[in-house]
Amino acid sequence: AAASGKCYKVNSLYVCNTTGATKYVTIDLYRSSTASRITYQLPIPANATIPVIQKDAPIYLEEGDKIRATSEAASTHEAVVSYEVLT
Repeated sequence: AAASGKCYKVNSLYVCNTTGATKYVTIDLYRSSTASRITYQLPIPANATIPVIQKDAPIYLEEGDKIRATSEAASTHEAVVSYEVLT
């Protein structure tokens, strides 16, 4: 979540499936306690990494906003985010 007085520009979000079978992930943007789906049950192939957010279509997080990733099963996905802090 963005800290007070700052805006975060999310340039990229990559999600990796660390298992040997296709698994599904949902990514939500929470703004003012309202969830908006970025992806819903996105299939990620076995042992693959896919971009969910890319630099050509960034997402801006304001104070109180957050991004949440939910996997269909525990310990099946890992995520990496690249962002800039804007003041």
